[in-house]
Amino acid sequence: IMIQMVSSGRGSLVAVVCLLVTASACGRIGFELVEPVSDETTNTGGVNFIPDAMVGTGSGGQSNTGSGGAVDSTGGAVSASGGVVISTGGAVASSGGAVSASGGSVSSTGGQGAGVPQDSGTGCTPLTPSELGALTQSQCEAFTPCPGQSAVTDQDADGAPDACDACPNDASNDEDGDGYCGAVDNCPMVANANQTDLDADGEGDACDADDDNDGVPDASDNCPLVANPSQTNTDGANDGGDACDPDDDNDGTADGSDGCPFDPLKASPGSCGCGVAETCQGLIDHLVHRYRFEGTGSTIIDSTAGADGTSTTSLSGSGALSLPGTGDYATLPSQLVSGYSAVTIEFWITWQGGSQNQHAISFGTATPASLSVNCNGGSYCTGTSTAYNQGSWYRFCTARTCTWEDASNGCRNAGGYLVAIDDAQEQDYIANHPDWAGTSLWLGGNDRVTEGEWYQQSVSGEQGGTHFWSGGVGGSAPSGAYANWDTPEPDDSSSTKDCSFMYNGNKSWWAWDCTGWGGHAVCEWHGHQSSSLDRGVWFTPSNGSNRPSLGYKATSTSSTATASSAFPTNVETHVALVLDPAGGSVALYINGALANSAATSAALAGLRDGDNWLGRSQISTDPDLNASMSELRFYDTALSAAELDASYQAGPDPSFLP
Repeated sequence: IMIQMVSSGRGSLVAVVCLLVTASACGRIGFELVEPVSDETTNTGGVNFIPDAMVGTGSGGQSNTGSGGAVDSTGGAVSASGGVVISTGGAVASSGGAVSASGGSVSSTGGQGAGVPQDSGTGCTPLTPSELGALTQSQCEAFTPCPGQSAVTDQDADGAPDACDACPNDASNDEDGDGYCGAVDNCPMVANANQTDLDADGEGDACDADDDNDGVPDASDNCPLVANPSQTNTDGANDGGDACDPDDDNDGTADGSDGCPFDPLKASPGSCGCGVAETCQGLIDHLVHRYRFEGTGSTIIDSTAGADGTSTTSLSGSGALSLPGTGDYATLPSQLVSGYSAVTIEFWITWQGGSQNQHAISFGTATPASLSVNCNGGSYCTGTSTAYNQGSWYRFCTARTCTWEDASNGCRNAGGYLVAIDDAQEQDYIANHPDWAGTSLWLGGNDRVTEGEWYQQSVSGEQGGTHFWSGGVGGSAPSGAYANWDTPEPDDSSSTKDCSFMYNGNKSWWAWDCTGWGGHAVCEWHGHQSSSLDRGVWFTPSNGSNRPSLGYKATSTSSTATASSAFPTNVETHVALVLDPAGGSVALYINGALANSAATSAALAGLRDGDNWLGRSQISTDPDLNASMSELRFYDTALSAAELDASYQAGPDPSFLP
């Protein structure tokens, strides 16, 4: 819009308005701008009209009309045909021209309102495409084509031709005014000139209710611009969740420089790692056995000392021993505890609940049943007592002589078996025991199932023990097995020589007929259950009062430490048993905290830990454990409360342990 203010020579101002964009278009309407002159008859307000133009002026209600020219009126009614009309305070009518009015009514026919003319003199001439393109957006939106003009392209049907429409595909024409049309604006109703879309979901951050697309609305998201569906906030401070908090543990060291960004007590891992106090050194120094329940098969590997155990159920490879409470259990080597002055046993267990008196840990021996073996008209086992040696109970049956079959049946009926000598120490113990009366002794070894394949007896069967020999004379012992055959033995020239005995002359072994000779015998108990516990240490998640309990019996008297609250179910829980009779007590810890303790001074050497079981009790009436165990460790000292808490915090598989 071009406006020139000039003096009319009468002390008033006349404004001539050219409502065009370009000077050339202004010229087409039919007037030009000149200097004012004194004679107002042909020149008023500095407007020199081209031929056929005329001007009238009036004020105070005077009516002025003009044809083909410009009309200026203040306070009066004005009409014009084919010209430009300016009126202040009056009614205005125009045909074919541009119209401007202030305070009055306006009508226009054949021309463009709001100052967008399309005529040339008295006609309506369409604007060229370039002239259309030069219009402002407001002019474009007010555009009206000439009568009979061919259709103007307007894709969004908003009345603004595409040639001048800043948003030809947006009828709302950038409603939020951010410079992006609605078709491409990712927030069409909210101004966002940068069009940021963090989660790339097509909805801009300015109007996206979940900017990081993590399922948590921005209003409640502790990291609205960083995806963190868990909303973890380690330091608990109102400074954002871990995903966007520059100092997650709030220890004053920025995460980028913090070697332990989630541990407020450490800025570097140290020897024990993040989240674990440096008291872990005691765990490293005193670890003597570690069972991680890795791999598959029935072998439970001791990764520290090689004291491997066995399980009645195969490991799954998941790093856990699963015992479903249906008769499965694991057996560890004898005397894992009794050889030390103090021991700490810790493990991680997920208990499934169930009956009382399930035993997770039960290291000890059951009391042997009384023997009742009769042969040759009387009792076979009289005059001798039961003796304990390195995990097994023994009783010499020397009152009478019996066949191998009678002796074997008698031992098995009492919950034991004919002695199975598995190493040189046991050989020496039997050969030099004072209860041996001098007569040769039946042994449990036999090849009654397969000729030439010799097995020891065990509580599980006549050939349930060690496979200790293959072949006859000149045969060999399988790797790791012990045998003490005389020469030339085993003489299996007779197919009936399927049983073995210890010759009283040189204490070596012979093969003999199982039914053709009478001798003395030794019964052994190992791996058996009975009605009572002789000695041992045990842990049950639920005793008779539905409380977790540690039991310790190294003499005829027991000490018990019972927690005050029930044991968790279906949750992995850390348990530690601290056996420190030299320090005067045994203590039960659960999840790194002391649950209870009990006084005792009975040394660990009295435990008689011959049958060391996981998931099974020495008492036959106790139910089997229904749980899974993910780690088991033994330390040759009484760990401190701080060390146990550090171990609990580190979890079942810390990197600092071998």
